[in-house]
Amino acid sequence: MENQQKNELQKLKIIEFEKNISDSVTNRVNQLSKDGRLNLPANYSVGNAITSAWLILQQTKDKNGRPVLEVCTKDSIANSLLDMAVMGLNPAKKQGYFIAYGNQLSWFTSYFG
Repeated sequence: MENQQKNELQKLKIIEFEKNISDSVTNRVNQLSKDGRLNLPANYSVGNAITSAWLILQQTKDKNGRPVLEVCTKDSIANSLLDMAVMGLNPAKKQGYFIAYGNQLSWFTSYFG
């Protein structure tokens, strides 16, 4: 029973962590766009891209097999999501990927051709 409570508590922490970071990045991108300092593609949905990214990040591991959401800093996670959104990219479309270097998460754009 105690393990089940720990698992539930961990899930709640991840949900709260996601909401804080997702909302922060989404609000920042929307503000930049509103201020005319960022032009996003017409059909780009920041919310959809960040939601897709979050689902991918939940399964992403570092080179030692540890979840990046536990290993990487909150700031580096937010910055990698911001980098992705500023470029108008979506990881669900395989337009880039997240890589952890130590405790820093980075977004890398995928180039094929």
